[in-house]
Amino acid sequence: MDKISCNLCNSNRYTKVYDIKNSDTKETFNLVKCSDCRLIYINPQPSHEELSKYYFRDEYYSYGEVLKEDQGRLNFIEKIKRVFRKRIFLTYGVNNRSVFQKFKQILFYPFKRRFGGIPAFLKNGKILDIGCGDGLFISQLKSIGWHVCGIEIDQEAVKRAQNHGFEVYRGRFEDFDFKDERYDVARLWHVLEHFKDPYFNLKKIYGILKPGGRVILGVPNMNSLYSKIFKQNWTGLDVPRHLYHFSPQTIKEILKQSGFSEIKISYNSVGTGLASLVYVMNRKIKNEALVNLVFNNVVFRFVSIFVDALLDMFRVGGCLEVRAMKE
Repeated sequence: MDKISCNLCNSNRYTKVYDIKNSDTKETFNLVKCSDCRLIYINPQPSHEELSKYYFRDEYYSYGEVLKEDQGRLNFIEKIKRVFRKRIFLTYGVNNRSVFQKFKQILFYPFKRRFGGIPAFLKNGKILDIGCGDGLFISQLKSIGWHVCGIEIDQEAVKRAQNHGFEVYRGRFEDFDFKDERYDVARLWHVLEHFKDPYFNLKKIYGILKPGGRVILGVPNMNSLYSKIFKQNWTGLDVPRHLYHFSPQTIKEILKQSGFSEIKISYNSVGTGLASLVYVMNRKIKNEALVNLVFNNVVFRFVSIFVDALLDMFRVGGCLEVRAMKE
């Protein structure tokens, strides 16, 4: 475990927020808040080697969807998601301003939130998806005309992506040596909170973007209503995989310090409310099958989507979608 300074302001002054136990290993981690800039983070933090044991291929959500599609193992919900995903990318990811297209954007708006970080289409645009899993997102972008490239740490996920013909490399982003100004867009969808050094990596991303290039981030919102309701049981904390926890203020500040401008923050929740409810009920009732039957079903999932959309409208949603530009 490494004792660290604040990644945003380098202060060593902090107050403890929670002691949180990892549900798998039962280890306890300290969540602290910087006394100067208010960034929230785990301190001390596991090393890279210690962190690797928390990313289980069969369980961690980023690594399984392409494999399930290949094996025909998609359940009903996943099949619905696949249909909506294709329609959403065709609706929001192409440069079509017709009235019919606008109508479709309104129609799909509540569901678009589950597939965040779709870039505005750019002819011959090149995008780097950092933490691309097994290539589900970049496969959709490639189908509408993007030149796609991905980076992923999991060996099996990389192998599956490469087997589908995608340019995906294995390793940690900070270990890659890039030529400057190669990409039009860099996307980190729920990745920044996993980095040991978010500021260093944002500076590096700034360097590999072309002038006018964009970075698209998705991060859990530490100022969300769900965070306040569920506290240390909020699944957006996901200790210790999530090393940092951002609010709208701290994510904006770290992007500014990294050189980015035109920072735009919207709210794009991804179901942490329902997941937190199921987690709490499992602990209280101690009957996982019953809880999943009652709460984790099609009806509750659709209700969750619309509740998330409502909270996002009032700017208290569970996740932030952040876009910023390199001048």
